[in-house]
Amino acid sequence: MGASSVNGASVKVRKCFISLLFEKPAHNPLLMKIIRKKNISSREIKNYWEDRTVTIKDLYYRDLNISFASQYLNKTQRVLDIGCGNGYNTVKYARHVKEIDGRDYSSRMIKSAKAKLKRSKLRNLSFDTGNVLDFSPAKKYDVVIAERLLVNLQTFDQQKQAIKNIHSWLKAKGLYLMAEASFQGHDKLDELRNTFGLPKVKKHWHNLYIDEVGIAPFLKKHFKIVKIQRFGMYNFISKIIHPLLVNPAEPRFDAKINKIAMQIAEKIPNFQDASHHVIYVLRKK
Repeated sequence: MGASSVNGASVKVRKCFISLLFEKPAHNPLLMKIIRKKNISSREIKNYWEDRTVTIKDLYYRDLNISFASQYLNKTQRVLDIGCGNGYNTVKYARHVKEIDGRDYSSRMIKSAKAKLKRSKLRNLSFDTGNVLDFSPAKKYDVVIAERLLVNLQTFDQQKQAIKNIHSWLKAKGLYLMAEASFQGHDKLDELRNTFGLPKVKKHWHNLYIDEVGIAPFLKKHFKIVKIQRFGMYNFISKIIHPLLVNPAEPRFDAKINKIAMQIAEKIPNFQDASHHVIYVLRKK
């Protein structure tokens, strides 16, 4: 994006910010194309994660996610963090609950998680390998947390099977905290970025984003939807204002403005639903 387009975008920021605050956004139908590779195998996805020890680059969003989810945790609960990755979030959650198990199908991620566990000296936490599609826990849980788990499955049918499995692992009226990325959220964020002359947010080849419209009836069959949380304010600041300010440089995830965005979003979470990440708080029926 050149200097002239940035100047134009800056004018749009001044002209459009107030109207965006108060105007109701136009309905955005599900028109997103499938953006990941066709016929992707589960081995390709697993190999992608075996080559990594970090599950998310946007650490301020990660902390925002943890802060929100922690509101639903207490010291009486047994919790499962399925798809726990390197265990960073799990260690944080462990400080709020009676006990927590972290499971992930990447052995390298679990190795990293166990190293964190050793350093933490926590005694209410365990890590081991486990796949959401075939994991068989020996106990029921009060809460199951799954963050960016469904997006790493191959098909919509697999996503539904994972949800059914999670439902079966919960105690009566247990909570499922489902933090995912969605087609609709990406679409809305890209729409706002386009308003200010910014390109679409990069999509990950290995992700199958959830279809919020398509999955809603299935979720409602098994769960009561307690809350749907979006972080549009964080994204508006970090993925629209931030890129405009630093252009032509690339925005940095660890920039101070992203920390400020997190602090604002803790008080005012949503803005125009411009959030490619969405957290569902679901109670088992």
